[in-house]
Amino acid sequence: MKTILDCILNHPRKVLLSLFLIVIVCVWGITFLQFENSYETGMPEGDQTFLLGEAIKKEFKDTETYLLISIEPARGKKLLSTEVFTHLYAMVKEINEYRVFDREREDRRLETIMRKGGVTIIPENTDHVDEDEPSGAPEESEFDQPIRKRNVYDYSSYTPVSFNDLKTALDPLGREQLRSIKEACDVEIQENKNLLKLLYDYGRSLVHLEVEEAPSSFADDENLTLDQYRKILEAWEDLFLFKSLEIVEVFSNPIEMSDILGTNDTLRSVDLIEEDESGGRIIPTDEKGFDQYRKKLFRNPVFKWNYYSQDDKGRINGLASSILLRRQKYEQHDRFMKYLWAIVHKYNNGPVQLLMQGGLVFDKFINEYNQRDLEKYIPMVLFIIIITFYLNFRTIRGVILPTFTVIISTIITMGVMGFLGIKLTIVSTILPPLLIAIGSSYSIHIFNQYLLDLETIHREGKKEGLKKAMLHISNTVFLTGLTTFISFMTLVVNRIPALSDFGYSAAFGTAVSVAVSICFIVSTLIIMKALPFNVDSKKGKQRKPNVMVMLIVRFFSVVSVRYYRLVILITMVSIVISVIGITKMTTETSATSYFKPDSYIRVSLDRTNELFKGTYIVNLVFSRGEGKSILDADFLRYMEEVREWLNRPGQDTEYRILYNSGFGDFIKRMNMAMNNENPEYYSIPDTMTVIDYMELFGGTDEDFDGRPDMFESTINAMYDKTNLMVRIGTLGGELMTTKKTEITLNHIREYLENKPNPHGYTYLITGGPTNFLIVSDYIVRGQIKTIFISLMIIAMVMLFLFRNTRAGIVSVLPVSCTIFWVFGFMGFYGIPLGMAQSLISCIAIGIGIDDTVHFMNTLRKNLSRGMDLPTAIQATHHEAGLAIVYTSVAIVFGFSVLMLSHFSPVAESGMLVTGVMVTSTFADLLMLPSIIMLFKIHIHEVQDWKIFRILRLHKLLIQYELLQIVLVQDHVQ
Repeated sequence: MKTILDCILNHPRKVLLSLFLIVIVCVWGITFLQFENSYETGMPEGDQTFLLGEAIKKEFKDTETYLLISIEPARGKKLLSTEVFTHLYAMVKEINEYRVFDREREDRRLETIMRKGGVTIIPENTDHVDEDEPSGAPEESEFDQPIRKRNVYDYSSYTPVSFNDLKTALDPLGREQLRSIKEACDVEIQENKNLLKLLYDYGRSLVHLEVEEAPSSFADDENLTLDQYRKILEAWEDLFLFKSLEIVEVFSNPIEMSDILGTNDTLRSVDLIEEDESGGRIIPTDEKGFDQYRKKLFRNPVFKWNYYSQDDKGRINGLASSILLRRQKYEQHDRFMKYLWAIVHKYNNGPVQLLMQGGLVFDKFINEYNQRDLEKYIPMVLFIIIITFYLNFRTIRGVILPTFTVIISTIITMGVMGFLGIKLTIVSTILPPLLIAIGSSYSIHIFNQYLLDLETIHREGKKEGLKKAMLHISNTVFLTGLTTFISFMTLVVNRIPALSDFGYSAAFGTAVSVAVSICFIVSTLIIMKALPFNVDSKKGKQRKPNVMVMLIVRFFSVVSVRYYRLVILITMVSIVISVIGITKMTTETSATSYFKPDSYIRVSLDRTNELFKGTYIVNLVFSRGEGKSILDADFLRYMEEVREWLNRPGQDTEYRILYNSGFGDFIKRMNMAMNNENPEYYSIPDTMTVIDYMELFGGTDEDFDGRPDMFESTINAMYDKTNLMVRIGTLGGELMTTKKTEITLNHIREYLENKPNPHGYTYLITGGPTNFLIVSDYIVRGQIKTIFISLMIIAMVMLFLFRNTRAGIVSVLPVSCTIFWVFGFMGFYGIPLGMAQSLISCIAIGIGIDDTVHFMNTLRKNLSRGMDLPTAIQATHHEAGLAIVYTSVAIVFGFSVLMLSHFSPVAESGMLVTGVMVTSTFADLLMLPSIIMLFKIHIHEVQDWKIFRILRLHKLLIQYELLQIVLVQDHVQ
C-alpha cells in the first residue's frame, strides 16, 4: 500500500489523467449495455428439468413466445360487425407480412424510402461495422438467419423529405408500416429515455460530452431532420430483416380462422371467412353474414375459449388472436416486440379495445420499469448522498470529491459490463445505487481521515502528512473492500445466471470503488491547497461533528459498556422471534408479482383470464413409449380421461386449472365432421379410423416435417409424443403465486401418478409455470450456500488478520444477526423471497461487514495502545462510530427513495436494504461491543500458530501499528 500511495502522491496529474481516459472509454462501453429479462437469465444453468423443457420446445412450439390479443368492442360498438372486422383485418394484414415474406415487395419499398431521402447503401466490402446487426450470430447458430446482412447506409447526401412525402410514395400496407414505426418511436419517447443518455448525464461534466435529445415526434408535413430520417430508415431495415426471418411463425385470428370439414369421404381445412379471387377476405356486410360466421364458430367446440368467449347469457363478448414467434435469440424478440406492440397499440382505438398478454409482454414491461427506475431514482440517490456529504464534512471539496468518486466508479463498472456483454436484469437494477452507496462509504472514510489528520498534514507538510493519513485509513478501506468483494463473489456459485452476473459485477464494482476512492481523492488533495486545521473554510468556525450523530454514538457507547448484559439478552430474544418469522417466509418467482394491481400487466392478465381461461401454459407431454405411434385409440382415450379429470367442477376455483387443449380435439372434430356434424360423434374413434382420418386430412405442411401445420403444437414429428396444453391462472384479480402454482402442479402430478396405467404410458410436466418452481428451489439453496460461504470466508480472513480465534468468530456475529432480523421481518410482513430479494443477505454481509471491520480494526489499535477494554470501546465509538453512522445514514436515505418505485422488486429491495443498514449499524455499534465486553475479548492479543507465519495477512495490521507508533512519537516530539 505504501508503494501505491507513493506513486499517487508523486504523480497525481498522471493518475487523474489516467482516470479521465478510463472514464472516456467506459462511457463508450455503456453504449453496449442492454436490458434482458428473458426466462433464461433467471433459470439455473445445467438443470436437467429445465433442459428437458428446452428440448420439448424444439419438438413442439415454443410457448414462451406465445402472445394473446384479446378483442372486445368499444363502448357502443358491436363485436360481430363490419366496422370491427374491417378494422381488425387491417391489423391482420400488417402482422401477416411478418409471417410470409415477399422479397420483391420489400426491396421495392426499401428502395422507395432510400430514393426519397437521397440515401445509398455502402458496399459490403467497406470497413463499416454495424454493432446492432440482428444477424450477428454465427452461421451454425440453431436459430434461423435473416436473408441478408444488415445494410449500412450513407447519409451524406440526405435530401430533406417530409413524413407525408414518404407515405404517399408507398403502397397502402407500406404506409401502415411507416405509421407503426412512428407509433413505436412515439411510445418509446413517452415511456422511456435511453439508458445511455442517463449515464451520459452523470458523466458529462467529467468527459464534456453532449447528448442529442431524441425527437419528440415526426411532424407529417414538415421536413424530417437527418436524425429523424435515420431513425425511420434504420427501423425499416429492422423490419425488413424481421420479415425475412418470417419471425411470426403462427398467427391465428378471427379473420383467417379455419375449421375441419368432412365431405365426400375427405377431410379438409376450410376458412370461416372466404377469400376473393385476389386472396383477400370477404368481410360480411350484414347481420345475416355474421349469423353464419357465428354458427361456424359454434360448430367446433374447441373454438370456445380459444377463439371466442361467451358471457353468462351465451353471447360472444370477446374474440382472440394468438401469435407464436419463431425461435430466436432474446435480443431479436425484444427488439421485434417494440414494433409489434406499436402495431397493436395503433389499432387499439375506434371500434375495439385490445389487450395483449404473454411472456414477451412481461419482459417488455419489466425492461421499461427497470429503465424508468434507473432514470428516476439514481439521481435521487445521488442527490441524497451529496446532502449527506455536506452534512458530514461542511466543505465544498468534502462534497465534490466523494461525489465525483462515486460517479467515476459507477461509470467504470457499468462501462466494463457493457464491454463484457453482461446484461442488465431485474436484479441488476439496484446495482448503480449499490455502487453509489459502496463508493460513498469508502469516500467518507478516506476524507474523514484527511480531516482528522489535518494537524499532521500542516505540521509535516502536505505530501508527508497525506501519506501518513492515507496509510492510516487505507488498510481499513482495503480490508473492508476485500470482505465486501468476497461477499459479492460468493454469488458466483449460484447457478442462476442473473444472480451470478450480479455477483461478478458487484464484486468488480467494489474493487473499482476502493481503487477510485484512493486514487482520485488522494491525487486531488495533493494538488489542492490543504484545508485549515480544524476550521470550516467557508464560515471560519471550528469544525465539529454533527450534534445528532454525536449523541447517537455516545448513546451506543454508554449502553454497550454499562448495560451490555441487557443488550445481549434483548438480542437473543429478538433472534428467537426472528426465527419464528423465518419459518413463515415464502418464495415468489412469478413475474406477475412484480407488478401492482392497477398496472397494465395485472389488469390485462385478469381480463384475459376471465375471457379466455388462463394464459400460463403447462405442457403435459405424454408418450406410449419411444417409437410407438400416438395414433392409438386406447392411448388417446387415456388422454381424454386425463382431460375429463382436468375439467371437473372445482378444478378452476380450488386448483386454478382453467382450460386444456390437445391433439384429441382435432381427432374428435374429424370424427364429428365425418358423421354429419352430429355432436354425439365428438369423441375418439377406433385406432384404424384415427389413422384413416390422418391420411384423409389435407392440411398444409409448410415446413415439410410430416405434420400438418395446425398439429405442430400437439404432436412431434416422430408421432410418438403428444402435448396436452393446460392453461392455469386465477380469476377475480387474485395473484397467481409460486405457491399456488406448486399446489396446482403437485395436484396434477399426484393424479397422474395414482391413475391406473396398465400400458405404461409416460408423462413429463414442463412449461413456464414449472420454471417458477425450479427457480424458487435454487433461490433457497443459493441463499443457504451464499450465506454459509460468505460467513466462513470472512471469519477465516478475520482470523488470519487478527490471529485471534475469538476475533474471527465475533466478527461474523453482527451480520449474522442482521440477516436473522431482516429475514424474520420478511416472514412476519409477508415479503416473499424472490430474485431481487435474494440479494439482501449478500448486501447485508457485503456492506455490513465494512462497519464491523472498521470498528474492530480501530478497537484493536486502541487496545494496542494500552487502553483498558471499556475505555478502548468508548474511544472506538468516538473515532470509528462517527464514520459508521455517517455512511449508514447516507445509504439508508439513499436506498429509501427506491421504496417509491411502482415496481415491486425495486421498492421491496429499497425497503430491505434500508432495514439492513439500520440493523447492521445497531449490531456493529451496540451488539458487537456488548459481546466483546461480556466475554472480555481482547482482540489485540495474538495466537502464535504456524499457519499464521505462512499466510501473513496480519502484516497489514502490523504495518498499521508501526505507523501509529510513529505518529504518536512525532506528536510527543
